[in-house]
Amino acid sequence: LRSNAGMYVAEEVVVSGCSAGGLAAALNVDRIREVFPAGTKVAGLFDSGVFLHWARDDQEDLQASPGPNIWPLSESLRPAFKGHEARAPRACRDAHEEHGDTWKCFFMEYLLPHISTPSFILQSRYDTSNIRIADVDDPVQRELRWFGEAVDRRLSWAMSMTEGQHGLFLDSCFHHCMSWGDLQADGPGGPTQPEVFAAWWNLHVADQRVGYRPSSRWDHVYMSSDPDCTGDDCHLPLVSPCFSENCCPELDTHLSFWKRHFSDPSLSYRVET
Repeated sequence: LRSNAGMYVAEEVVVSGCSAGGLAAALNVDRIREVFPAGTKVAGLFDSGVFLHWARDDQEDLQASPGPNIWPLSESLRPAFKGHEARAPRACRDAHEEHGDTWKCFFMEYLLPHISTPSFILQSRYDTSNIRIADVDDPVQRELRWFGEAVDRRLSWAMSMTEGQHGLFLDSCFHHCMSWGDLQADGPGGPTQPEVFAAWWNLHVADQRVGYRPSSRWDHVYMSSDPDCTGDDCHLPLVSPCFSENCCPELDTHLSFWKRHFSDPSLSYRVET
């Protein structure tokens, strides 16, 4: 890329990917940054690259195992990662080598604290790639809410272990990738994902203190569908998945994609809308 695409003269570089590509971007962003001159501004942008490690040995983690509606992806991912640990960043491998669990560096919750390049994470609490069964008519959504809490908790921990250089946009829509520019933080009229990323870039990468606020985290919130609702009560953080176009404009597209690619086909009757 440096020789054939003019990257050697690039002044700003974003290393980005979605899904497995998001994880690949996270694994390589520090290595890529090293090939550019010190003055080049480099950042990571990882979309939907969080796949939780289940069966954790942390006894304090009450969300250590998935429920029956959640695909236990780590059971298949961990063997796939075996033998490729050398591709993980050295800092992460060093942190886990003593206990023989360098494979953890392929899970974002363990990898993020060891990425030194400023990086921004786009992630749904209810990433459809992890969801086996969902009943969109269930008003409680207990298991999905539980899963979303696990995603929030693990990412919050990973962010707290860094020096504040990373950013996070956490949303509550039912999707995997494909939402760039569709969602807003802080309620209707709030900044979109591209606007939030630009604000974060200016603050943490370009060192220009402009933007919406000096924050490293933005949350997707929704507007109440009640036409009589006014004030702050109408702009509430979502604590369960949104199955309404009021807060997730491309809901039908994402549901259709999930049914085709991620849902359990033997239980398709559970996903009728």
